[in-house]
Amino acid sequence: MMEQDILESQPGLQVDHESRASFRDAAKWGNFISVVYLVCFGLFTLVLLMAAPILFSGNVPAEYEGVRVEQGDPLMRVGQIVMLVFFLIYAGIMLFRFASSCRKGVETQDQRTFNLGLRALRNYFVVTAIYTGIRVLLDLVTLTT
Repeated sequence: MMEQDILESQPGLQVDHESRASFRDAAKWGNFISVVYLVCFGLFTLVLLMAAPILFSGNVPAEYEGVRVEQGDPLMRVGQIVMLVFFLIYAGIMLFRFASSCRKGVETQDQRTFNLGLRALRNYFVVTAIYTGIRVLLDLVTLTT
């Protein structure tokens, strides 16, 4: 209890001018990448809606008769699509939260807002690592079968 009071009364890490500039730049890039994620989600959704009859029925139109279509487990494909959609949306939102909170926290020198931005960035990295790990495992399973 007393140790916590001492830690709260003393200022911790200070963000200097150079760090502020770096965080502003990181926020700009985070904002740009979050928009790219959300645009990719929109484009992916359009392509999925157009290709859904072919992907899920296995019926190939006559003009694609010579093209080899991998016949995999439809449930596996649906799972991968759901995972990708979740990742694109969540990653886009977390990067946008990081960019807006971090920029606002640096400009107003509000520690709480700045910390919210860093927490969103941490969440983005956690979800990216989990998605990448699952994706690698699924690809390894696909390669071995």
